[in-house]
Amino acid sequence: MLIIRKSKAVLRLVSLLMAAGTIACGGAGSSDSDTADDTVPGQNIISSDETLDTNSALERELLVSENSTNTTTVTQCFCTTEFTRTLKFYHFEEHNAVLLIEFDNQTRAFNSTVSLALFDVSENEETIGKWINNQHSDGLYFDAATPSETLELSPDSVKITSRSLIACLSGNFGDEYEQTAIEFSVANLSKPGVYFLNGFADQSVVYLQTR
Repeated sequence: MLIIRKSKAVLRLVSLLMAAGTIACGGAGSSDSDTADDTVPGQNIISSDETLDTNSALERELLVSENSTNTTTVTQCFCTTEFTRTLKFYHFEEHNAVLLIEFDNQTRAFNSTVSLALFDVSENEETIGKWINNQHSDGLYFDAATPSETLELSPDSVKITSRSLIACLSGNFGDEYEQTAIEFSVANLSKPGVYFLNGFADQSVVYLQTR
């Protein structure tokens, strides 16, 4: 199982690969880029929008940063294919909250789903970390934290701003993939009295299944 924790170094490698140019399946160049309307991604995790003054006492103000956010990226699971959809967890340890962004790997649109899990103050980094692990493993931890609330957020809040083919890969089950580096932005999101998420930009890798 491929699990990337504290993914700063990996994303720097992706940036270098993208800067070096695209790799084509079958020898033809392949890349495309979408222009973002608002947030422009930086070269590495994390580029964050300025914190907005909401003029209200929101319970949790969530800011993605290298110092306060534990990031986990998962592209494999216990299944019959080599790679699966990309799961990207942002653990806001000081606020007992986890943002989960999922990128589908069945179409080139890489459609996303977004959710925010909120935990009671009685939970800690370890129990929430076990909950994160259970989301992509076979549920090893029976003593993992349980969210007090899970919010399904709009998929429109995530926008892919660029993508670039890295390599073409074959799995162990006859499956084939296009390893694709993506850059994306996340809009400011909030629920008054519950949370405020500062918009940010980040990078990841999606394994598009072509067979």
